[in-house]
Amino acid sequence: EQASDERSADLGARTRRGIGWNLLGAVGTNTARLAVVATLRRLLTPHDFGLVAAGLPVLVLLGTIRDLGIGAALIQRKDLATAHVRAGFVISLIATALIAAGLVAAAPLISRFYAEPELIEIVYVLAVVFGLRGLSTVSISLLQRDLGFRAIAIVDLSSYLAGSATAV
Repeated sequence: EQASDERSADLGARTRRGIGWNLLGAVGTNTARLAVVATLRRLLTPHDFGLVAAGLPVLVLLGTIRDLGIGAALIQRKDLATAHVRAGFVISLIATALIAAGLVAAAPLISRFYAEPELIEIVYVLAVVFGLRGLSTVSISLLQRDLGFRAIAIVDLSSYLAGSATAV
């Protein structure tokens, strides 16, 4: 019974730390996001800024279906074997590649929808970004499973800052 109480106390402490890191990561990333948007707003013409903004909803929409529930399955599975992780990674990789290829194929349609021919190249770049994000699905899920929110916050903020520096 004492071991169970200690595990419960440890889980509670890890959960509180995780919530703190999650909050800190969200605040840091959103603060950086505001700074980047303000900077890009000044550096880009309104037309160019609008082109990038037009492509983002497509990326966000596809991002919601990218992991196909693989992340949740890895987090919730009671006994997780290496084979489960490998299968999740392969399925995630294939799904991401197919969706990114579909996004590339749809770029002319998206461009026509917005009546902006220059949007095709932006969608191509967003497809690459989408593909790179898809590579992290399993790793992030395993960190969440282990309550590794500190690592997630640091990686998210670092990758956002690096991507933002590239964008600027």
